[in-house]
Amino acid sequence: MADEGSHEDLKESINGELRDYYQQLVKLYRPDLQDEVEAGILPFDPIFHDLSPHHFPEKDLILKPQEKEKDHRKIRVVDFLTTQLESESSELPKRILLLGRPESGKTALFALILHYWLHDKTKASPILCLHILNTWKPYIQYSILVKGLDNFDILVAIQCLSLDLQPSIIVDFKKDLLARLPKSTDKYGEDKILQFMKEMKVLILIDSLDYIPTATLSQDTLKPWEDKRIVIFSRLKFMEEAPNHPLKYQQSKDNMVLQLWGGVLDNPYSLSKFLSAANSDLFGGLSGKLFEDYCKRLCEVKKRSFDEFMNHMKELLKNLATEMRKPFNIYMAFQAWEKDTAINAKTVSEMYTKCFELWTQNYKTKVHLPTSDLRNLIVTGSNQLSTFVYHAFDKKQEHLLSEDCLAKECNYFDEIKPFIVHLLVPHYNASGKIQALTFRIKAHQTFFVAKYMVTQISHNLDEIKNLMILENFHQLCSVLPMTIGLMRKDSLSSEFKSHVIKLGKFISENEVIDYFNDPIINSTVQVLAESGLYNKVDDKYDKFVKDLLQNIKNSNWHILDGNLLPQALQALCECGHEANEKNKTPQKLNLSLSGLSTEMPGIPDILKAVRGCDIRIGLLMNSSFMGTDEKPLDEVIKVLHGRGHASLGKFTGYLKDVRILDSHPSTRRLYSISLRIKEYEEYENLYKISKNSHKLSCVVIRIPDVSSIKVKKLKELPPSITHLKVCIEGVTDETIGPAIAIWRAIRGNTQRKNQDYLRFWDVEERKLSPSGVIQLINVDLPADRIDIPLDQPLNDYDEKRIQEKLNEKKSKCTVKLMGSVKYPRRDLKYNKDEK
Repeated sequence: MADEGSHEDLKESINGELRDYYQQLVKLYRPDLQDEVEAGILPFDPIFHDLSPHHFPEKDLILKPQEKEKDHRKIRVVDFLTTQLESESSELPKRILLLGRPESGKTALFALILHYWLHDKTKASPILCLHILNTWKPYIQYSILVKGLDNFDILVAIQCLSLDLQPSIIVDFKKDLLARLPKSTDKYGEDKILQFMKEMKVLILIDSLDYIPTATLSQDTLKPWEDKRIVIFSRLKFMEEAPNHPLKYQQSKDNMVLQLWGGVLDNPYSLSKFLSAANSDLFGGLSGKLFEDYCKRLCEVKKRSFDEFMNHMKELLKNLATEMRKPFNIYMAFQAWEKDTAINAKTVSEMYTKCFELWTQNYKTKVHLPTSDLRNLIVTGSNQLSTFVYHAFDKKQEHLLSEDCLAKECNYFDEIKPFIVHLLVPHYNASGKIQALTFRIKAHQTFFVAKYMVTQISHNLDEIKNLMILENFHQLCSVLPMTIGLMRKDSLSSEFKSHVIKLGKFISENEVIDYFNDPIINSTVQVLAESGLYNKVDDKYDKFVKDLLQNIKNSNWHILDGNLLPQALQALCECGHEANEKNKTPQKLNLSLSGLSTEMPGIPDILKAVRGCDIRIGLLMNSSFMGTDEKPLDEVIKVLHGRGHASLGKFTGYLKDVRILDSHPSTRRLYSISLRIKEYEEYENLYKISKNSHKLSCVVIRIPDVSSIKVKKLKELPPSITHLKVCIEGVTDETIGPAIAIWRAIRGNTQRKNQDYLRFWDVEERKLSPSGVIQLINVDLPADRIDIPLDQPLNDYDEKRIQEKLNEKKSKCTVKLMGSVKYPRRDLKYNKDEK
């Protein structure tokens, strides 16, 4: 074995050679972090999405709604590297499989860890020495940084997109690593390097595992590093659909499976498989504090006003609530705003056209060589890039192939290569050549595909039938709105519009809520918005509006988050449901927002646009109801109090003054309400509304704190409330009594027609013990269904006691055992077959 001095020399040699490569990766994947480096700013507290333990479904590949309950613990993005995560684990697993949808932030997190590693190893600052930080009080706020990355001797980062894959050759990660260490291999030899790697503490990161065909991976792929910490990034869908993948881990002592949620809160609806796939490919955005912190970080680095930038973002979010929460788009919007060339767009095509112009301008000033013809290069490069992208899209490839393959398709590729590399993300193999080109976000691919289609259709209208084949509607659903938006409005011929209507019909029939088969109209509204044909001419709407309307079933419309132009929605609603039409059933329109109300600030404008129609509106703000969004929605509701015929049919959320619902005819027609009740007075006002209303029949109440409710003053909801559900948060063994009293008081002795549902909801540091659960079961509360949460691990004795009590009482309670890294979530119920 070599002496300690030679080990240090070898370690420095390996780290030195890899350092340049990692810096290149960070610069490519995270331009925002590169800005911090150039400004000489040390890494901040990590800003990225939380991780949650993930359990693969045992049978069906698609998780059902009742199975989607998340584990309670959240894991910080860096904590899983060296920190002990929970008391039940004596040490961290050696294998960590990190899953996520497209655009959930897997590669961004990969680059973030590299960023911390580079600073941990190149700066002698005590801020980055974690073992010192834990006791150094002036910098204790930084103690969450990198959590001991400096304890590893070597970091090996493998980007699978940069591997030269051959169908008949088994992937060898070791070979790629050695190819990136030419100086070390020449000086020390491959055998010595491999022996050194076995002896040292090594952290291995593997990104884009889903890029490698399963057949080219052997069970022994990671055998040389079987005792090292390995973190693997892969798409969730890829791993779920690869039951025999050699690197697919189940939760165990040695393996941890985590999911990166992408900052997007779950929508309460179960979507069709088609729509779920479409959404996952196009949407990964920041939400809540993540969104705010990311914007604040950009402003701090460039020393710009955070409030002014957020005012600008608010205007963009009004119509582009989905697009403007994607990290790269936020970054682009900031770059433009900082240079006083702010992006002002109302449709997706407008926004990406302006982003393309900004990125091109950036190329002119920072990259372009003055010896070449700039204007011709940009035009030629843009057209050729669109062709490359379309051909890849047509073959269902998500990336462009190596530069050698592209050069065969285009004999002047070397001339336009710098321009293409600037717009896309190049992945360089160990020889320094581009192995693959990917898009920073999926929408960039959509933009270039749409550009190609517009060019071809403009030259020959008949091409629309070849480019937009009706049977390919699954693939074209995201491209269609962008293509219409990029077309010149005077080029929208009747033949083109007719084909769009036919294609839109296929899409509309598949964009539905799975259980109810109700239509989701986001795509239809976007198509109309991009066409620009939503305004009346001579007091009449264009035939295109009426034809689009025919594609949608006249039932319960839904809008889920999304980019939305109020004028386009208004045209659809007015065209089919004008207030002067008699004997026509009012249309139902549900606006469902899974994120915070501040992330879709255009909702008041939407309500204002449709309030003139005879339409029943459902305003479903799930974050407000759950308490994630603390902002009351009183001002949003007041918009409906203006002149018009629209009325509020359903409401989900939090109101500071519940009486606002009874202060105007437009909000008195509620038939369903889900309300977060924080004070006794709020319940009292709800009780009065339910007593006076002739329509309200469904009430869901969520109480965050039993101590804020005056139990003795509570009144029973009237029998007209046929469907009642009460969720009580944070019940402990000490507050079981008040919680039971609240349920008995609200429900009373009324036998309601539909289900009475009581759910206890545990929160951090306010939970029930097994004895408390048994106490609740023993009370035998009146309800059709009762859910009680209980944390794991649960010992055999307590589980037996709970099961015996459930059977003894023939209880309607379901004890929901919450999951963790080691314990999948499961339920305990009354078992009539068990003695």
